[in-house]
Amino acid sequence: MTLGSDSSDLPIQIEPEPRWMMSAYGEMDETVAALYLTYRMRNRVKPRTLRYWRVEGQGPTYHKGQEHDRRIWYRKEEIDAWLEDTAIDPLAA
Repeated sequence: MTLGSDSSDLPIQIEPEPRWMMSAYGEMDETVAALYLTYRMRNRVKPRTLRYWRVEGQGPTYHKGQEHDRRIWYRKEEIDAWLEDTAIDPLAA
């Protein structure tokens, strides 16, 4: 196949939403959650932004590990719910 050939010849299928690196329980770490938010919001969201939102009590729901586990994680469903709750209706006045 050469460059400039018809794209219908390509064996690649584009997914409407990329598959995200989640655990078996649907958990995303801070970096993956930032990538997912960047994809959904169509605006760059860095892991540092998620940290800031946590300190300020904003942003999507997050979860902490147990006593000595410093892990922070997010669930896709909770991020989606937060995005729906914070959506602005441009027609509302």
